[in-house]
Amino acid sequence: MSSLVSARSTPDELRSSTSLDRVAGCVLGVCMVLALVAVFFLCLRPIAATDFWWQLRTGELIVRTGSIPTRDPFSWTAAGQPWTVHEWLTEVLFYLLYEHLPRWVLLGYKAGLGVVACGLVLARAWQRTRSLALGILAALLAAWVLRNYADLRPQMMSFVLLAGLLLALDHYQEERAPWL
Repeated sequence: MSSLVSARSTPDELRSSTSLDRVAGCVLGVCMVLALVAVFFLCLRPIAATDFWWQLRTGELIVRTGSIPTRDPFSWTAAGQPWTVHEWLTEVLFYLLYEHLPRWVLLGYKAGLGVVACGLVLARAWQRTRSLALGILAALLAAWVLRNYADLRPQMMSFVLLAGLLLALDHYQEERAPWL
């Protein structure tokens, strides 16, 4: 249908159509930015975290001793019991950020990772549907789900990595990423 319209369109109509497309693209771009800003502020919402200080102390212990603990040094009921610190790298990162930078950097970390995760969801939805509006909707829905999990936890990095992996797998499936 667009080829029929374009074949019969005058140059003035084509120019106004192109201008309208540019305006629509700018409006969608602004909506995309506003959606990601909304994600940022949604991720700033406080959530009761009961183990952040545990993770911070574990990061400090790893930095000070230069090794990952294998026995629980903190709990009263399981002191000395075998302990697998599977989130050790993030705990070291938390400790270093907390110790050497202003406290607001940790808030920026959690909100920034939320934006990156939802931005990757937006990119994947746009790639699959070619609709920026649906991509924005998918990102906002992902943010709505993320709102109760966006905290200073290692899982925030997992959300980003999962969204990135799904996007990379889509690229691989479409044979645009032969390096995978």
